[in-house]
Amino acid sequence: MPRRRRPGARRRRLPARFGWVTLALLAFTASCGGGNQPAPGNGGGWRLTVYYTPVESYHGGSRDPITGCQGADLGSHSHEFLTTIKTEGFGRLNTPVEGRSYLGWDYDSRCWLLAAAPVGANDRPLRPWVSTAAHPSIAIGTRVSVRKCGGQLDRSLCDRVRAAAWVVDDRCSVGCTGPKHLDLYIGEEDRPKFEDDSPNYFEDDDATVTLTR
Repeated sequence: MPRRRRPGARRRRLPARFGWVTLALLAFTASCGGGNQPAPGNGGGWRLTVYYTPVESYHGGSRDPITGCQGADLGSHSHEFLTTIKTEGFGRLNTPVEGRSYLGWDYDSRCWLLAAAPVGANDRPLRPWVSTAAHPSIAIGTRVSVRKCGGQLDRSLCDRVRAAAWVVDDRCSVGCTGPKHLDLYIGEEDRPKFEDDSPNYFEDDDATVTLTR
């Protein structure tokens, strides 16, 4: 069975829309000082986790009113749903707001934004079982092949991960474990208690990965 992520150990991806300060800090961390880490090579020792797009209809409970980054009223939404978006990046709304079906959280400005679809770095659309978030030392557009799972996944799930043609479309830095950590995008949740009950929600250590341009 997939091993579940420990409470409090969850990673937070960087926002799709970076501020210039965030970009400058990433560049400095990747190339200077104590954060001097070369781009990871091929081979073993990779950590694989997943992220997804929460769907509002699967989240109930109390509701919180929110406003957008420009101060517009964006309605009231499930507190649980909003909390999950702050970890996963985007969520699909029950009812579109201003013609947009997705709600996102801007980590730099700490405010809500509307979107036509979940996007990653450079506003690249996130593609289920294709897009992956990676450390800034790995170039956007890099192709990723998972050659071998680390042993925490059942065979059918491992086969699906290995068969996928992953591409780096997003960034994973804040809360990720380092350059050899990939956060794989698996699409929208399809049930309540997705993280507990979905067979596709997992973490896996010591996978073998190949990167190509």
